[in-house]
Amino acid sequence: MKMINRMLVIALVLFIAHSGLKAAQKDEGWATDVKAAAKLILSNSPKHEEVDRNLALLIDTANKIAARDARLPAEFRAKLQAAAKAFAKNPLSLESSEALSAAYKIVNGGKAFAFPDGVGSIGEVSRLAQQHIGQGVKAFESGQSDQAVRGILTFVLLVTTPVMK
Repeated sequence: MKMINRMLVIALVLFIAHSGLKAAQKDEGWATDVKAAAKLILSNSPKHEEVDRNLALLIDTANKIAARDARLPAEFRAKLQAAAKAFAKNPLSLESSEALSAAYKIVNGGKAFAFPDGVGSIGEVSRLAQQHIGQGVKAFESGQSDQAVRGILTFVLLVTTPVMK
């Protein structure tokens, strides 16, 4: 009987370790995808379809992160899903801008997104956007979903706000 119990415990430990490894690999894939999408977006690619597809990937990733964390408000998750749908229809529309801004405001403690004062060049926007995506990835890797999603949304809003206004 002890042998069966011991084997069950070992099997359970191996299963849990394997599941954790798969989740970590999936998470690592998300971080890699986010970094690659941000890099392409900031590369000034002349292919608008690629940029739109990668912006959508970032928003979808933010949705996946938010869906996994029950600590994030349901209202935020609903607004983020609405933003993803609006963005999929027309990335640079007023509807997608408003939906993203509404989701951002919730995850940012009620404070609306404001384009940073004093930023006057594409290079400065790119530098700030890269900082936010880097912070988002680090937060994601350390299990801070709210900060990860906020970093991703800040990136998207930074690179799309000048175009939308």
